[in-house]
Amino acid sequence: MTAESSNEVDAITEQIDSEDEKWKAVFEVARALRGNGKIAEAETQYLKIITEAPENFQSISLLSLGEMLSFTDRKDSARRYLLQLVKLLQQKPELDPKRDQLEKAVTLIARIYGDQGRYEEAENWAKTYLNRFNPDASEDSPFVKELKRILKRRYY
Repeated sequence: MTAESSNEVDAITEQIDSEDEKWKAVFEVARALRGNGKIAEAETQYLKIITEAPENFQSISLLSLGEMLSFTDRKDSARRYLLQLVKLLQQKPELDPKRDQLEKAVTLIARIYGDQGRYEEAENWAKTYLNRFNPDASEDSPFVKELKRILKRRYY
């Protein structure tokens, strides 16, 4: 995104009266940029949300940014954003009442460790999450199945 088009986003969002609508618009711009393969430009918009928007927009943007970067060579950056999300959701569980974002972040962190060949860290991360935050998780839950699939790669 050029400085000119970044200014266009600012000009458009300034015309929106509602704070929520403004941040929804910025988030949608980031998603569109990501969908068009403009990773650096999308990252700029996600970071704007993370640093300036209310926490509910910060959380979804941290997840989106971490997920986006997990498919690049910037896996360490992805993991840092996802860890930041986990901390935010631990402090403010009301931002993610169904724990969807938390489970996705934990899964992505474990997958990143696995992709980097750091299987012991992936396993420790998954076990810590399950024991501390979700001890009642069913063996049949998609979340637990995904974590087990990630960990199986260690032994093959």
